[in-house]
Amino acid sequence: MQQNYNKTTIVNSINDPKRLWYNVKNIINLKSKRKIVPQKILSSDNRTLHEPIEIANEFNTYFSEIGSKLAEKI
Repeated sequence: MQQNYNKTTIVNSINDPKRLWYNVKNIINLKSKRKIVPQKILSSDNRTLHEPIEIANEFNTYFSEIGSKLAEKI
């Protein structure tokens, strides 16, 4: 029953992108999405990082360098 309602809601809003995304977000319930923050990660040099600032910096380094590393492999 819920599945039919969701399908009908999507089909009825297919021509209105704003309304369509509003309905999709409601169906998948994005508002209740929890933020998942890692408590620890393994750094590129195999150190276990626990501090939030260290974890953030490691993610920053990874994502800022990944493009050039992939480009080198191509």
